[in-house]
Amino acid sequence: MNHQPVSPSVSRSPERREGAAKGLSREADRSFASTISQATPVATATASQAQGTATEQQLAQRLFKKINQDRAANNLPPLAWEPRLERSAHQHNLVMAAGCGLMHQCPNEPDLGTRISQQGVQWHTVGENIGEGGPVSSNDDAWNMVSMIHQGMMAEKPPDDGHRRNLLSTDFHRIGISIYIDAKHTLWLTEDFAD
Repeated sequence: MNHQPVSPSVSRSPERREGAAKGLSREADRSFASTISQATPVATATASQAQGTATEQQLAQRLFKKINQDRAANNLPPLAWEPRLERSAHQHNLVMAAGCGLMHQCPNEPDLGTRISQQGVQWHTVGENIGEGGPVSSNDDAWNMVSMIHQGMMAEKPPDDGHRRNLLSTDFHRIGISIYIDAKHTLWLTEDFAD
């Protein structure tokens, strides 16, 4: 089985003024951070969009519970589920699975901050974890893959622990998780975070 949690992304807007991307840096671990300043995001939230199959949604909810258990074990408050972040994550999974591969920003796709703003989420700090693996042939295989990806993220050690830092960040209060299993039985995972 292939399992690849890759490059967490964090965008911050420390100042409350309008603006575009203020900087982009790439680190040796292929993770990157963008600094984005904005006052009022452009809201173009779409009405009721499919978020995946019932199985995929159940896997996402199971992972959400596990993330909050890990946060509690680290004396951190739970994250709240945010459906608009789930939509952002789901749309990104579809783009990655359509041929882009495991990337935070695919060609012709808006950056993370813009994608989240387009769902109507107001934010000052956003982040994203992505992963993929497979093939998975059953619900048990799918959960085992999700668990393996999550455990890999939680086992990261500084300074290469961007996924873990996103999961245990005190800056984030909301999360949306999407799990998508494509026609080739590859499992795609996107976790979008916001303050």
